[in-house]
Amino acid sequence: MVCQTILDTLFRILSILTAEISEATFGLTPSEYARFKQLKRENLRDHMTDLELIFSMLGEAATTEIARNRDAQGFPRTGSARAGGSGWQSPQGSGNEEWS
Repeated sequence: MVCQTILDTLFRILSILTAEISEATFGLTPSEYARFKQLKRENLRDHMTDLELIFSMLGEAATTEIARNRDAQGFPRTGSARAGGSGWQSPQGSGNEEWS
C-alpha cells in the first residue's frame, strides 16, 4: 500500500515534469500535442517526426543536465531546472529566484 502510494506520487511528478518540458519545447502539453496530431490512444512519440523527437530529447537532456549541475533536490527545484533548460526566465517573485 505504501509502495503504491509512493509510485503514484512519483508518476504524478514525472507526468507534471514531462508536461512542463513538452510545453517549453513545443508550446503544448503532451495531451494538447496528441490532440493537435489527432491521436486517439496512440503513443505520441510513435507519431513524431525525427526533428520532434530530437527536440524532445534535447529538452529532456538539458533539463537533466541543469538539475544535476544545480544539484536540484525535490520537485520545485527540478521544475526550476526545466525552466532553465527551456530558456524560459522565471518572473521575479515566483520563488525560483535562487536559480535565475
